[in-house]
Amino acid sequence: GEVLEAVPLGHVFEGDLDLAVVELQTAKDRAFPFVELAPAESLDRGDWVVTLGHAASISPPNGSVAAARLGRVLATDRALLAFDSPIDAGDSGGPVLDLQGRLAGIASRCGHETWQNLGTNIDAIHAWLPHLIDDATPAPDTLAWQGNIRRPGLHKSKRDPNLLATLSTVGADASKLLVEIREGERLVGHGTIVDRNRVVTTASLRARPSPNPAPPPGAY
Repeated sequence: GEVLEAVPLGHVFEGDLDLAVVELQTAKDRAFPFVELAPAESLDRGDWVVTLGHAASISPPNGSVAAARLGRVLATDRALLAFDSPIDAGDSGGPVLDLQGRLAGIASRCGHETWQNLGTNIDAIHAWLPHLIDDATPAPDTLAWQGNIRRPGLHKSKRDPNLLATLSTVGADASKLLVEIREGERLVGHGTIVDRNRVVTTASLRARPSPNPAPPPGAY
């Protein structure tokens, strides 16, 4: 809830580059806790990331806690970072963190789908920070930082078969306990064995009338 004044130090907004630095105006002896930057070239495709922000659709009403979402890196190319951790309006400028809690990118562009999001990669942040903090430091070549990432499709998202294969052990035991629920010969749904002789499923399987009801037990 604290309000502080700040002044802009520098920014670059050209092509794939979308990065700015502002400086908090506080007493000289005051130091804030801060997030560590992830090393340059530390992100690889498939790495887990966490995005934080204040998207109106999912943030708490008081706005005091940033909503966290989990996803994976889809691709990196120069300044660009593609990831499938969902972001929405209100998240722009928020952090993309690695699993050590380090800043690995900055969310900048929402995709048409939740897996089509783009941000500024940590490599570009490291390269541009010296110039943005002190304009006497030469600026990098903006053309050298233009990436070539097309918005990824389903095959590069959380639905990627290769990713799902690595998670197969999660469901290995439960898959053996998945049962079909049939009314006569008609398959109406599935359930899971959770005790020696009990199955959990949805109530709607019993509540929904059958177009061809099976005869009750013992009927001929």
